[in-house]
Amino acid sequence: GSGGGRPQLGQGGGKDKDRLEQALKLVAKLVRGKV
Repeated sequence: GSGGGRPQLGQGGGKDKDRLEQALKLVAKLVRGKV
């Protein structure tokens, strides 16, 4: 997610990418909280 805008790619993989980014953010939060 660079730029802060929605990726306008017509490849249908946007939802998966969004979920992946959210998951990574969540993991980062947990890691930061533990450490």
